[in-house]
Amino acid sequence: MEQDPRQAPAATGPAGAPVPEAVAALAATHGLGSLELARKGQNPFANFGLGIGAAAALFGIAALINWSLEFIPFRPLAFIAVLFVIGALFCVLMAFAALFAGFTADYLYAGGLVHTKNGRAQVVAWPDVDMLRVRFKKDDPTRALAYELVALDGRKVPVTAHTEDTLGTRLQQVVAGLNRPVVDWVKEKS
Repeated sequence: MEQDPRQAPAATGPAGAPVPEAVAALAATHGLGSLELARKGQNPFANFGLGIGAAAALFGIAALINWSLEFIPFRPLAFIAVLFVIGALFCVLMAFAALFAGFTADYLYAGGLVHTKNGRAQVVAWPDVDMLRVRFKKDDPTRALAYELVALDGRKVPVTAHTEDTLGTRLQQVVAGLNRPVVDWVKEKS
């Protein structure tokens, strides 16, 4: 018995992680075919907790250094304590930034990509892709930091890069195979 190509693909990704029903239905509606890769982004609540925990530890170290100044008359220690406080404040700011980043996930199908952020999905089928923008690390032009698929209608679909980035590599291969440009995000703007 032949399967209808517009039916929803399997309910699990290649790593066995479940694909949300809404994503599978959206992929089926757009005729994206079978799922090739699925990747969830980081948990913003875990990142927030980590940032606040690091800030608490840095504040604690600063307080310990400040307390030790009563017994050790070495004034440069006060400067070091101030540096720990500045580091703690930076951790708090980064923790809130991570919290507002939200939950993201990317699902690469044979016929396109579904990107979700906080439950809202964006779909780009491969024939609708105009270009792929890649933002590289300044001191390492081989390491991508982020990707952005640009559709023919002007929509921009962000894709976060990871250290072991099979999804990013696959995106570059697919877009290049479509004879669409893969451009350096920074060089394109200048």
